[in-house]
Amino acid sequence: MGHRANLIIVRNHSYELYYSHWCANTLPKNIFWGEQYAIKFIEMQTKVDESGWLNDAWAEGGAILDADKKR
Repeated sequence: MGHRANLIIVRNHSYELYYSHWCANTLPKNIFWGEQYAIKFIEMQTKVDESGWLNDAWAEGGAILDADKKR
């Protein structure tokens, strides 16, 4: 069991992909407090390469933080 999620940070027109086995169901409260808190939270997860993308059968959540566009 788990609550798997893909987490992405976009910076300098590139992205970093992170994986969490447990945060899909708590994402709203984990990133609610703003960009700086969300970046720290995402960077605490496991950084993965493109082979770490979860497909629609396994991904139960996800978030993209675009630092370039402040979104």
